[in-house]
Amino acid sequence: MNKIVVLGSFMMDLVTKVERLPKNGETLVGHSFTQNAGGKGANQAATIAKLGKPVTFAGMVGNDDFGLEAKKVLDSLGVSTDNLEVTNTSATGIGNVMVDKEGMNRIVIIPGANLVYSANEFERIKEIVRSSELLILQLEMDFELTKQAIDFAHGNGVKILLNPAPARTLSKDLLKKIDYLTPNETELGILTNQSIQTTEEAIQAARLLVEEGVKNVIVTLGENGAVWIDESGSITKMKAFSVDAVDTVAAGDSFNGALACGIIDDLDKEEILKTANQVGALTVTKAGAIQALPTIDELEEFRQAINRIEV
Repeated sequence: MNKIVVLGSFMMDLVTKVERLPKNGETLVGHSFTQNAGGKGANQAATIAKLGKPVTFAGMVGNDDFGLEAKKVLDSLGVSTDNLEVTNTSATGIGNVMVDKEGMNRIVIIPGANLVYSANEFERIKEIVRSSELLILQLEMDFELTKQAIDFAHGNGVKILLNPAPARTLSKDLLKKIDYLTPNETELGILTNQSIQTTEEAIQAARLLVEEGVKNVIVTLGENGAVWIDESGSITKMKAFSVDAVDTVAAGDSFNGALACGIIDDLDKEEILKTANQVGALTVTKAGAIQALPTIDELEEFRQAINRIEV
């Protein structure tokens, strides 16, 4: 039985490359258009598989070409898709993505079939979740279903990693059930109603969430790296790795997938953060979502290159 279960979204990303992001009401001529398999849940599951760990992905797609592509792509990577459901009542989710020349992006998602996944479907994976070590969730599915999954995993002693995206406020009752909460700066600000401009402000805001009962808060800080605050108040910081960014789509998802691998392997926090930052850095050097995620071999080559530079 797989130790990691990802219950989450699949999106077909429709990506437009532009010189710069348009202003309100402005029309620009773009450089190119591509169609890439993605979605937070699928990206995270794909990262875990490409890093060599077995993983089960549970979610829902439409009975359409995008849905067929979802299963094909995930199967090709070794992700278990036996619990990828198909619905005739809604189309596969899509993400409209604009990426500028600096690699920055703006994304609008239309969840579609992701929101159709309900308690009935979750009932079919309860035993799989119960026998796993880690359940990974995001906020791109029906929120009531997500809360149900958190309650079930928490009640059965399964660790929970919640990537709170798209961001929303979360109740104290929910937060105290989360073992690993992984917001970026924007999401952390929404969760805590704080303005996050610096690493120290991120640490202070993360401490508020720990006080609410979250066992570990891991904040991604872009070019400033990442910081981990645990329930004892201990702080672990890790620098970012400098690379030439092509686009930042899926960088956070790959970070979460690598984080999950480190947690399952029971590595120390510093080593987990270093690996997660390396995987995130590698992801932004390629265009797209799932196809941009690094393999374990690519990660090892990157590490060797870093070691040569540092020597």
